[in-house]
Amino acid sequence: MIRFRIHLLLLLFSATFLPATNAQDKKVKISKSQFRTAQEKGLDEAWGHIREGDRFFKEGVGTYPDAREHYLAAYEYNNADAALNYKIGVCYLFADQKYKAIDYFRKAYVADNHVSNDIQYMLGRSYHMAQEFDKAIEHYKQFKNTLSPRESNVVGPRIDKLMAECRNGQELVSRPVRVIVNNLGDKVNSTYDDYYSIFGPEDSVMYLTSRRQHSEKSRRYEIDNKFFEDVYYSLKKDGEWSKAVDIGKPISDLKSNTAAVALSPDGQSLYLYRGKKGGGNLYVSRMKNGKWASPKSLSRFNSKYRETSMCLNSSGDTIYFISSDEKESLGGKDIFFSVKSTTGRWGKPENMGRNINTAYDEEGVSISPDGQTLYFSSKGNNTMGGFDVFKCEKDDLGEWGKPVNMGSPINTPDDELFYSADAGGKYAYYSADRLGSQGGKDIFQISFLGEEKEMLMSTQDILIAGTQDMKKKGFFSVPEALSIDTSYYLTGKVYDSGTQKGVRAKLDFIDVDQSRVVATTIANDSGAYRAILPQGKAYGVQIVATDYLMFLD
Repeated sequence: MIRFRIHLLLLLFSATFLPATNAQDKKVKISKSQFRTAQEKGLDEAWGHIREGDRFFKEGVGTYPDAREHYLAAYEYNNADAALNYKIGVCYLFADQKYKAIDYFRKAYVADNHVSNDIQYMLGRSYHMAQEFDKAIEHYKQFKNTLSPRESNVVGPRIDKLMAECRNGQELVSRPVRVIVNNLGDKVNSTYDDYYSIFGPEDSVMYLTSRRQHSEKSRRYEIDNKFFEDVYYSLKKDGEWSKAVDIGKPISDLKSNTAAVALSPDGQSLYLYRGKKGGGNLYVSRMKNGKWASPKSLSRFNSKYRETSMCLNSSGDTIYFISSDEKESLGGKDIFFSVKSTTGRWGKPENMGRNINTAYDEEGVSISPDGQTLYFSSKGNNTMGGFDVFKCEKDDLGEWGKPVNMGSPINTPDDELFYSADAGGKYAYYSADRLGSQGGKDIFQISFLGEEKEMLMSTQDILIAGTQDMKKKGFFSVPEALSIDTSYYLTGKVYDSGTQKGVRAKLDFIDVDQSRVVATTIANDSGAYRAILPQGKAYGVQIVATDYLMFLD
């Protein structure tokens, strides 16, 4: 039992970068005798869904959404079964729509507080992901209290770190930064994991990495049962990104993970990660006659360990990259750098040191166009959970400062990775799994709003030059009272829960105290709407859309 419980808390890493699952109690089984209710009608069909769900569940996190679909169908027959609720919770927590996991884990715990020996941990993780940090800490404490002394020596420090992340989260959420985070949409993103956006000259092309299935020959990675990584690209036309398409051979490799990690300043060299279970290295493909050539190993930076991501400065004479070199790393994956000499030879890679690297993993390094700011994701420092994005700036002496958390809402308790900023500093792009995702990790654009400006009134007398008419007294016009708009503006999106596409609809907002409609608005073809409400309170809403029925969930 000790070995099994310890195994629950060990992190697996899928493919190149993305954490798969903290593992879960796979000994939890749905018993047909306990699942059966007094209602015999529908049992056979529901149990068929249970068996199909278990099959997908057993295969791994890559097919959790498929398992969840079957489990939810069985849930219609019996929504009180503890084991079924537990497994649905797992399928949400380790796939997409993580915020929905709480309800199912709570129902599982109420039905049977011994449904799994990690149920308190799962509740803690669910509340953590939902940014309900106080509740998360309470459940983490309860889970820690169930551990034996020997288990505590191994698992205890991990739980302590999770609780510290919650406290960091409370602090970061209390002072949010002024940004808008927007999904790049379904032309770029898919219902699978999409991440690591890199841009060509003048942002004319975007290369990205995706775990989507692009053909019948797409194979799944044995670690997490997701499809292998592959490189896609999208072109910008009239300010809009085109539908992302697979880059094809010789970049694509159907038998391993391939990710685009950097592009040279002139757009003629594409840097890649390639790897399988147990290792991976950096490669480069050169553009020849308008086509990408076969990738070649960057042997100067590769080791017998895993090198996962990199970036170049604008002059192309300094490279920063991630390596898990056990001899040189301070713990996990670290950031290394190498400088090119005047003769064109790359120097020996050096660890960037304890000022930047931690005992935990660093990933997704990038540098600003002016070379003065380094961005990366880390599981150390004051992260609020998983990988958070940090930045550190170079001082007048050329030394890197301390990493600073980019703050909330950029960072969340989930993973935020592969951050890159534009030259003007107004926008940045990164990968995250958050509200608004198409499914799994998506690429988002961050718009920086700048410092909030406060209007100041001057008490100084200002004299206006001009001809003075001594016969006129007082004001030239009668002052009028200024009206202040105290209305509330509500924005949102109506979308199809199955396809995630926007739906054109009419929305009536109802004041339940007065039993009347106080605002009406129309959602456009993308589902976006904006309503003006008279005051801040709870409203009822009626949504009317062609071919849709409104129901209460």
